[in-house]
Amino acid sequence: MTPKMPASLAKAANYAPLILLCAVFSPLMLYLGFASAYDDLRLRSQGVLVRAAVTDSHAEAEDGPEGYSIKYAFRLEGDPTRYSHADRTGRRDLWCPVGKAQWPMILEIGRVDVLYLPDDPWVNRPLYGGVEVFNSYAAVCMGICPWLLVILGLWVKRGSKNGGLRRRLSATPSFPVRIHFQRKEDPPTIPEGRDGSNNPADFCRPRRRRA
Repeated sequence: MTPKMPASLAKAANYAPLILLCAVFSPLMLYLGFASAYDDLRLRSQGVLVRAAVTDSHAEAEDGPEGYSIKYAFRLEGDPTRYSHADRTGRRDLWCPVGKAQWPMILEIGRVDVLYLPDDPWVNRPLYGGVEVFNSYAAVCMGICPWLLVILGLWVKRGSKNGGLRRRLSATPSFPVRIHFQRKEDPPTIPEGRDGSNNPADFCRPRRRRA
């Protein structure tokens, strides 16, 4: 007989994809997004300009949206390392998007102006790049999405619990309750005296007989 999985493990298995997204995918995307955005800000303020050689080029305009990408490489004075476009995961010699206006000149001269950080030349991008900043923001949004799914799931679960409670309360039989109000009797009135007052001494005086 196959042993039955405990209810707690079965419940955790149902949430395994979401747990994996929040524990692995979300931190990775947030790191890449914020790190890329930070690198772009540093390149704008501290970047040094260098002329890089275009090693490959590619244009996409037939089936999908129009786009232009290149591969480039450059060397620094006194440094034998051949630098290229890279990302935070360690990949190098990557395709990099460029603007449509710069595309004809890049193809004509075979070179492109590149910004790089002096303390880390692997952080570089073309001076007139394409959608690098958009990719950083997209990575941040993708990292936030799993947590939005968690919040949405908790909200739906809470709403279903409240709905079940309301249904149970509406299904509970109600018993009519009758409330009897007892009317309070008015206090006895005291007749007025001879002079129109309510003095009790007036009722004890003997009345004079008329002649």
